[in-house]
Amino acid sequence: AEYRDEAPAQALASETENRVSAIWQQILGVSGIQSRDNFFELCGQSLQTIHIVNRLAAEFSVRIKVSDVFDHPQLSYFCRYLDDRLSQDENSVEMVW
Repeated sequence: AEYRDEAPAQALASETENRVSAIWQQILGVSGIQSRDNFFELCGQSLQTIHIVNRLAAEFSVRIKVSDVFDHPQLSYFCRYLDDRLSQDENSVEMVW
């Protein structure tokens, strides 16, 4: 199935958006996901959120909670949140002497 709304299509803004969009498309079974699309408007449900969180953990090596998807349901906002988490994880690496 292809998801369409009335707004013109826009290219995804970042590598993170491309990667997360691919995961959403595969798990939700839709194509054509855009930056402004909302997980729940794409018919995302709780069980699918669990699958997405597990895939994101494997793909990005970061811990994401189901509530993070609920708190940031728009693809672009979620990806900004994810990028922030990734940069925090990079900055929190401890030096062991």
